[in-house]
Amino acid sequence: MVRVGDEVSNKQVIFRDYVIGSPKESDMYLTTGTIKLKVPENSNAVLVKNLYLSCDPVMHFFMRKTTGLSRSGYIFYTPGSPVLGYGVAKVLDSGHPEFKAGDLVWGITGWEEYTLITKTETLIKIQHTDVPLSYHTGILDKLCMPGMTAYAGFYEVGAPKKGEYVYVSAASGAVGQLIGQFAKLEGCYVVGSAGSKEKVDLLKNKLGFDEAFNYKEEHDLNAALYFPEGIDVYFEHVGGKMLEAVLLNMRHHGRIAMCGMISQYNLDEPEDIKNLMQILYKSIQIKGYTHRNYYHLYPKFLDLVLPYIREKKLVYVEDIVEGLESGPTALVRLFSGRNFGKQVVVVAPKLRSTVIEQHISFELGFKEGLIDLLILLIQIQLVLNDAEKRQASDEFVRIWFAKFRYVAYDIDDVLDEFGYNILQQKVLKSYSHSNDIINIANKIKTINKSLNGLRYDIASFDLRVEFMNSIPEISFNNDINSFLDDSNFDPYIGNNNVGVTCHDNVTEITEILPQNELTKFDCWSISKKRAFVNERQRL
Repeated sequence: MVRVGDEVSNKQVIFRDYVIGSPKESDMYLTTGTIKLKVPENSNAVLVKNLYLSCDPVMHFFMRKTTGLSRSGYIFYTPGSPVLGYGVAKVLDSGHPEFKAGDLVWGITGWEEYTLITKTETLIKIQHTDVPLSYHTGILDKLCMPGMTAYAGFYEVGAPKKGEYVYVSAASGAVGQLIGQFAKLEGCYVVGSAGSKEKVDLLKNKLGFDEAFNYKEEHDLNAALYFPEGIDVYFEHVGGKMLEAVLLNMRHHGRIAMCGMISQYNLDEPEDIKNLMQILYKSIQIKGYTHRNYYHLYPKFLDLVLPYIREKKLVYVEDIVEGLESGPTALVRLFSGRNFGKQVVVVAPKLRSTVIEQHISFELGFKEGLIDLLILLIQIQLVLNDAEKRQASDEFVRIWFAKFRYVAYDIDDVLDEFGYNILQQKVLKSYSHSNDIINIANKIKTINKSLNGLRYDIASFDLRVEFMNSIPEISFNNDINSFLDDSNFDPYIGNNNVGVTCHDNVTEITEILPQNELTKFDCWSISKKRAFVNERQRL
């Protein structure tokens, strides 16, 4: 364990030289230096351990020797120095009065394990720790881009009204996915485009777009963009041929919010745009903007977005890669459309499994769902002895017991499936929002609904509570055991969304004495054994 004052190794991603054309992995290289974990005397600097790094298209401009952005307050890279970008970090030592050791912060940092930040004006202390910390590299980052860009573009520039037709290009990206969801929440009809079948499925099945298409498979973008009454608002992230096609399909007095043209970034000469007369004929309003124009709206943005995130009304998809060595590849992927959502680098490899568990827990409610399942099973298993005795003489109890046996098989199946999925994530060392995970979450919700129904029936049957004198061996999947173990969660990496332990829930809900409490897995082992006794086929 490192301590303040230690001199330690510091892995870094170094910027090799100024870039001409599209960035390549070879424009960066990995090296290891040393750093003393101590802020110099009489310094206002802040020393941080980096946790998450953000990959953003704008970093391409920072790699160029000359650019029109040089007077706009942007950062620029120096050959032979670490790549710079936005990230989330933990303060180890501080000479600044506003930051102390242990604080979680986000702002501009180096692509390295540890950074001594001397320009602390970009650092902001993280206040909202009840959402995944990686969200501060994207949706919640004021200084970075995605969240504020999407908010400003939708509510301030495009300003769609309920019932209007909205089109979003690069819709599965860090900004596009949010704009599409804002539009749906406001009652618009939303169509998005992306560059693969998997991304199209994501837009329609997870993010709630009404329609989506793969632009790479369309030979005629004009035909693909056909709207019966035209496009009211277009959110422009691509440019080139896409913009030409959109102009032909805009409605009179339509609006175009323009915040990116990724198809043009790596061209020596930007493409000429046709169909510009459509702007005149249709009185189309076009406005360019960046998130930097709307910093003053950040508190208003948080008031809107944080409740949406907590209530699961807003989904944020991240493409997370592990380790600094993966950083150059992750950044370059942005410019060929190979990323799947917001691109994030997890700096420390040991954070990998925690990131997976945190996102599964937060975004799909897995941890809450699994613990609810265990609590319901405890409540039901307390009456299984009496139900088993009475099923021979009471037809209603026999049917109730048979229903429970059926549900028990479903529980066994879904826990096996979930355990396998966790193992697969660990072996592959990558995390994604797969349909398998979503299906498992939905199965758990269905099972809990069935268990709730069985629990309510207990009172009408007047089943007696009987405590078990012996507890069978627990054969619960070790990966699920680890997933449910609160001790595995690092408070500096992500918050556990379960406010009380399983034991506390059991004591409160079933009102059994502390000496009769069961372990968090006893309930399933007992219930499973009771339900499956002498029965290996479904009724």
